[in-house]
Amino acid sequence: ECEADDDCHFMFHHPGKTGGTTLEDWVPTMLGIPRPPESCCNNNLMKRFGANPHRFCNNKFQGYQASSEQFAEAIRVCNHRKVVVLTTFREPAGLLLSAIHQTCNKNKKARDAQTLAICRTCRFENHTDFWMTHFPKLVRAQLSKAWNTSELHPHYTALWPPNNN
Repeated sequence: ECEADDDCHFMFHHPGKTGGTTLEDWVPTMLGIPRPPESCCNNNLMKRFGANPHRFCNNKFQGYQASSEQFAEAIRVCNHRKVVVLTTFREPAGLLLSAIHQTCNKNKKARDAQTLAICRTCRFENHTDFWMTHFPKLVRAQLSKAWNTSELHPHYTALWPPNNN
């Protein structure tokens, strides 16, 4: 229904490591629309958003890889007459594998020496303390972002429905 309605927009809250980048690549192709501005990440995203909200708000589909509060701010600023809010989360085993891949294979220059040494061992069971400290924080953050977006959270209900006087 939203797809065919010019007044309706898809706003996608994209918690990191949930497969959201794939969704952000796929949805514009499926809808036959231009790829929207980059959704990454948090404060950098919100600086770009604040400098030119219309660049983001005018898109049929737009992702926001940001905190729940930042996403709520985007909803408030865009103030669409009709909106479909989407979010993603990933089951824990897939999330752990994705986190290991991201930590050990991407952006290595941002990793400390201990993390790089753990990644080089390729025996993650020898470093359970490291993964069981990092991983639960990642899962909690991801699930709380999805929960805040998808449930009736007080911060969101104060924004809904938008005031279109």
